[in-house]
Amino acid sequence: MKVALDLISIHAEREVRGRVPRASLNPFIAIAAVAAWERFLADLVGAATFTDAEWHDKGYPDGDDAGQDDEPAETKRGPGHFSLPRGAAYEPEQLNGYLRNQGILKGNLTDGWAAQLAGSWTGATPKAWRFAEYVQDPDAFRAALKSAQNVRNGAAHMALPATVVVPEAHRPAGVPDGSATAVETAQAQYYWTNDAIAPTIQNGHARGVTALCVQLIDSSIVRVAKEVDCDPTGIRLPAGWLDSTVSGPRRDRYFGLTFWGGKALHRVE
Repeated sequence: MKVALDLISIHAEREVRGRVPRASLNPFIAIAAVAAWERFLADLVGAATFTDAEWHDKGYPDGDDAGQDDEPAETKRGPGHFSLPRGAAYEPEQLNGYLRNQGILKGNLTDGWAAQLAGSWTGATPKAWRFAEYVQDPDAFRAALKSAQNVRNGAAHMALPATVVVPEAHRPAGVPDGSATAVETAQAQYYWTNDAIAPTIQNGHARGVTALCVQLIDSSIVRVAKEVDCDPTGIRLPAGWLDSTVSGPRRDRYFGLTFWGGKALHRVE
């Protein structure tokens, strides 16, 4: 997740040559944030699936017999060596069933999800925040994850229109082209509002996607830790990352930065 936060930090630095160079960062912020969510889930399953004898936190070969007597090294799995079923990271019901089948949880991962979700953005500022809990409003998380998946796919494939054009077939009567309502109701895969001077996504949009992923990772860590009777204090994301302005030790690389447009994200108890 630090990759996404690093890119946001760079974007927030003083402009030198205008908006266009900085705008190029935005798609990669979204890709990095969503990749962190995917990797968290995949490594969670991988660490639980392989035995201690088969798993190493860095996936190194077994040092005891690596290269000894001209025999091949005994390798161990580690982060990045396990993949989720296609689409599982973005389909809550599929994710719940998969994690139960893998023995990660007896209940649902989503039971622990609670987050501030950004509904729009202006420039570098996510806006229209609303608090949601999955058990009360699963549709809010389904929509947020599907949107994050579309942004990730669009960024990865450079399908980044600078101006929104919603096809007539997907635009309800009376809804003007390019409006927020038109974007929300569009059935096509890649559409979003954007006033940046470049074929990119808005920085506030990228920050909103990152905010979603930060909260999902943190709340999922707590949910799994509680299930296995583990104290999550030392393994969850730093609390300061979710603050309206990053708090914590002044030596922290993000100290004093504002990631979420002045909004504090939700941190589950």
